[in-house]
Amino acid sequence: MVINDEAHHCYREKPEAEDEEKELKGDDKKEAKQNRKAARLWISGHEAVKRNLGITRVIDLSATPFFLSGSGYVEGTLFPWTMSDFSLMDAIECGIVKLPLFP
Repeated sequence: MVINDEAHHCYREKPEAEDEEKELKGDDKKEAKQNRKAARLWISGHEAVKRNLGITRVIDLSATPFFLSGSGYVEGTLFPWTMSDFSLMDAIECGIVKLPLFP
């Protein structure tokens, strides 16, 4: 079993992602390129472990369970395999976490 923290960085991008990058400019374009490179490396690592050792389950954890810019998917769209989307605001309202204070 793999427990995949920061799972929003682990995906196989759509082939059209290259087209989306052409629309981005400056820092956004650079960030999208870095995101895709990191995602390819991360998912390739999972695939290598699966080939060599086997993986029966993957549990993705993320405070941002949605696609990033440059993924080829609509930015901000929840992952289709998301089981729970419990926001910080929901946690504050339920009393699970305190209201963040900034100095």
